Amino acid sequence: MQFMERYLEDTLDLGTDRMILAPGWGYVDAPEEEAFARSVEAIRRLAEKAAALGVKLSVEEMDPLSTLLVRDLPHLKKLLDAVGSTQITACLDTFMAADNQETVEQYYEAFGQIGHVHFSGYGREGYMVPGTGELAALQQENADGDATDVAPADKQGAKTVLERQLESLAAHHYEGDLVLGLWGAGYFKDPDAALRRSVQWVRESSLISM
Repeated sequence: MQFMERYLEDTLDLGTDRMILAPGWGYVDAPEEEAFARSVEAIRRLAEKAAALGVKLSVEEMDPLSTLLVRDLPHLKKLLDAVGSTQITACLDTFMAADNQETVEQYYEAFGQIGHVHFSGYGREGYMVPGTGELAALQQENADGDATDVAPADKQGAKTVLERQLESLAAHHYEGDLVLGLWGAGYFKDPDAALRRSVQWVRESSLISM
């Protein structure tokens, strides 16, 4: 906890007023609720110090390989409801939301607001360069409950999952920060090229204001 409290002070030293909290692990052989209770207590303590410093906190869902505690939207809501602090808000990770078949609309229904957004193109390869992800149709299901099979998002007029998410954010008048996140083996050798392509997409997109 002392390290986390120091990070709050580092947040101000770095010239920003928001710190993102990543949910972690409990002991794998202990009841999950024990780890959950410790997390709630710890976040409440951080929220108190954050309020005194003028730092806002946000928490995002992560994949089950990264956390036992907040692996989808229902778990994130459970955590924030338990903490019960106005100092902490939900962070939308567009990739994780898409991977869990969750929508921006569901985030607003759950929390009323979104405090921060991590965005990337959505694809099986990982957190992709915006504009190279899969079609939004991949997030739809047919009448039998099977995922609709469509081609990659290179079709004229087709919208990617990310573009649909950004449109939903705009419809809700989201005015917070959008932070790019890239991850995938295809970017390991030349991450700068992926970053340049991402910046170019943002500059050309009508969905993001710089």
